[in-house]
Amino acid sequence: MNAKTFLTVQALVSVVFAVSMIFMSQQMTDRYMMDSNWENPATALIRKGMGSLLIGIAIGNWFARNASPSPALKGWIISSVVGNLLIAIFHIQAITNQTEKSFAWVSTAVCLVFAAWGALVLTKQDK
Repeated sequence: MNAKTFLTVQALVSVVFAVSMIFMSQQMTDRYMMDSNWENPATALIRKGMGSLLIGIAIGNWFARNASPSPALKGWIISSVVGNLLIAIFHIQAITNQTEKSFAWVSTAVCLVFAAWGALVLTKQDK
């Protein structure tokens, strides 16, 4: 349960989600959205943009994994905790509003696990 393991796993999961968002946009829409007809050039562009951001986050996690405890590493992990919590909240809203299918609970659970794991890593870094 150290920062290196957390950041490594999060980097790998981010790459998996990023690749699927960038190269499998229609399949992601079919899997997640209640109405696959909602896919259009604008939603595909937004999804690909979000996937690109995930690639950047994965790269940041990968390079931060070997960092010594520092305020910068703590800030990076805090941003991860906050980001994962917000994504989980957005998924929960989309599921309850019937925008996303119940399959989105998988992504929600992944985000909540990463948020909790990151919070746990933060508590160990302060000691």
